[in-house]
Amino acid sequence: MWLFRGGASQAAMARSIFDFTVKGGDGTSLDLSTYRGTKKAFLVLNYRELNALDGELGSKGLAILGFPSNEFGGQEPYDDATIQENAKNPEKKTYATFPVFAKIKVNGPEADPLYTYLNSGATGVLGTTSVKWNFSKYLCDAEGHVVKRFGPTAAPSSIKPDIEKLLV
Repeated sequence: MWLFRGGASQAAMARSIFDFTVKGGDGTSLDLSTYRGTKKAFLVLNYRELNALDGELGSKGLAILGFPSNEFGGQEPYDDATIQENAKNPEKKTYATFPVFAKIKVNGPEADPLYTYLNSGATGVLGTTSVKWNFSKYLCDAEGHVVKRFGPTAAPSSIKPDIEKLLV
């Protein structure tokens, strides 16, 4: 297992999302390899409004992995402790039924290597590799390979058919 915190050059060596160690919302490190063999599909995103999809498809093999970022209009200005508190509180609009990891950067030289890998595996509009706005989503298969990228406006219902193809 490689601990990728060194940037794009190391992320280029990755073969799947399972080659990354991420920082949990509580500050501890988590090897994404712990998910290997446990699910059939992975939806990696900086999160919002996906609880219904998690509830419907989680038991069928979907894992949603949320990574907050504050790069887009200051939408996530809080520290990790506050983010976790809000994510675990059903009264908050940021409540999440899926794991929410530590806040990261998703673009530029300081981008988390996981996102460098995801961006290189599935480009956006006109072949761009950067994330244009919060809530871009990356669908990965059971082997951790990027299958498809969805823009920030893609509704969970529009993503569902692509996820279901991986869950069979």
